[in-house]
Amino acid sequence: AVEDTENAEENAESPDDAEAVEDTENAEENAENPDDAEAVEDTENAEENAESPDDAEAVEDTENAEENAENPDDAEAVEDTENAEENAGGYASLEEALAEAGVTMSTESDLAENSIAAFALIILGVAFVTAAFVWAIHKVLDIFLFNPLEVGCRKFFIVNTYGPANFPELKQAFQPNYMGNVFGMFLRDLYIYLWGLLFVIPGIVKKYSYRMVPYILAENPDIGANEAVTLSRQMMDGHKWNAFVLDLSFLGWHILDGFTMGILGIFWVNPYVYGTDAELYLAIKGEYEAKQNANYNAGYNAGYNAGYSANENANNSAVDNESGADNDAGYSANDSASENAVPVENSDENAADGNLNENS
Repeated sequence: AVEDTENAEENAESPDDAEAVEDTENAEENAENPDDAEAVEDTENAEENAESPDDAEAVEDTENAEENAENPDDAEAVEDTENAEENAGGYASLEEALAEAGVTMSTESDLAENSIAAFALIILGVAFVTAAFVWAIHKVLDIFLFNPLEVGCRKFFIVNTYGPANFPELKQAFQPNYMGNVFGMFLRDLYIYLWGLLFVIPGIVKKYSYRMVPYILAENPDIGANEAVTLSRQMMDGHKWNAFVLDLSFLGWHILDGFTMGILGIFWVNPYVYGTDAELYLAIKGEYEAKQNANYNAGYNAGYNAGYSANENANNSAVDNESGADNDAGYSANDSASENAVPVENSDENAADGNLNENS
């Protein structure tokens, strides 16, 4: 109150300013009630506004503030006081100042939403990296461990068809040609995958075409990977549908295996299926070899008969019994024709199957 009185006395030195005099009177009135804090604040605002009497709007808001100071409990009076402060050149809050400058502030809800979105992206990224890592580990194990073990398992069941098999038969997976088994099975899986890119049906068909690859690798450790795939395709020619129907016959067993959480498959269904597949391989192999032998014998007989006919013609054309040169020519033609004989049918398959021709 003393400070306001001094300010009033200073303003009294310029009595020509009517508004300053009025503010001085208001200050003196407010000095009578020093306990009214809001009245003192409005008095200070009035003094500040008095320094810039040219701003008509500021003066008007100052007068409203002074009038409302008499009723500090009136909410509208408080609002007018705030308007007076704004018109005096200040801002009621930081948000309004930033809005005036064109800068927006994020609310707590916006920050929470952004935090949730960032956390979700982090979780998705970690899940993707983890899934890719697990897939890569699985493929490495599949190529270098599970596929060779499949070859050894097929060898076990082939031997089991002739008599009791022992677990040492599984060593066929890792010796004598471990890398041959790895590359042969990898090539089979690669071909099936590439055919599967042409929609589902071609991939399924080729899966049955290359079904005998592990059996061929098990029985022929020195065979090449490409040769094993080609031989399997030739053996399964005409038998893919029968193999598919055979697989359907195990559908009920697989359903029961699902109800037992795989326990029935370990002790019954899987050995049953593998044993049946081994029998299927031996049956198709026997039929394929019989067909190849028949073609080979037919070609050999055709060549032998051609050579024999050439020999007879040479003997008949001889002038006398002393012309041994013609007889030698006839026998030579017979031998050469027999040695160069090729099967009459499916000569292209025989050419591709050099291993089988050698066995025959």
